[in-house]
Amino acid sequence: MRFVMRFDAHIHLFEHGFSGERESGAELADYLRLRARHSVGRAIVVGYEGDQQFAGNNDYILSLAAEHEWIVPFWFIDPSHVTVAEVHDAADRGARGFSLYLGADATIAERVPTDVWAALASRRAPLSINATPDALDSLGPVAEALGDAPLLISHLGLPGRVDTGVPREVRTAALTRLAVHPHVFVKLSALYAIDPAYPHLTAMDDVHAAVDAFGPDRIVWGSDFSPGLDVVDEDELFALPPWVEALFPAPHRERLLRTTLLRAIEED
Repeated sequence: MRFVMRFDAHIHLFEHGFSGERESGAELADYLRLRARHSVGRAIVVGYEGDQQFAGNNDYILSLAAEHEWIVPFWFIDPSHVTVAEVHDAADRGARGFSLYLGADATIAERVPTDVWAALASRRAPLSINATPDALDSLGPVAEALGDAPLLISHLGLPGRVDTGVPREVRTAALTRLAVHPHVFVKLSALYAIDPAYPHLTAMDDVHAAVDAFGPDRIVWGSDFSPGLDVVDEDELFALPPWVEALFPAPHRERLLRTTLLRAIEED
């Protein structure tokens, strides 16, 4: 396959690092080094302020985006407090998309004001969601309300470690039900959360289920820098395991690594 500059669908940048204990900008410097080494062109920086130690992350990533054209900033929204005014203000300030963390909370669709979904739809603002299967089951109405605004499901829907006693179709049902919405995409990221040992072989069922349901052209690659470095090393974090490469031969691999995401968020 010819040389491809990747588009990383999921990274984090915190002023004092994911640990909260690093010098200002050290984490950015690490990613800049890895970006060059692994041929990353652009990257979605997923905002997160769900813990007090990460307060101010939204403003930080917007400030970085103003200095680094490769950064695509996604503004973190708190489902309990988000307003239409916040959505429009963040977009006007440069947020290209938004991030929402649900965990296992299946009541999120009830707590977010419906006009917030309408605001995202009116901006065609991409929405990145971290959610477990329990919460994914609540997202059908959200996907409808977003119109054609891209909905990016992080980390294969956070299925967790494989329970061999649960059939694949049961384990992946909540994620695959969202495939009926053509603007829903799945991030092939954080395989280490399913199987911490590279090359993450027990994640194969979840990946195959996503590809079967969504097709190879609605799957996008993300590194999950830098939280993933607590589990795997730098090369493993950015590598495509051999079985993933086999599942995405050219031209699908180029779409996985770059062109699907470019098309989805209109960055081409």
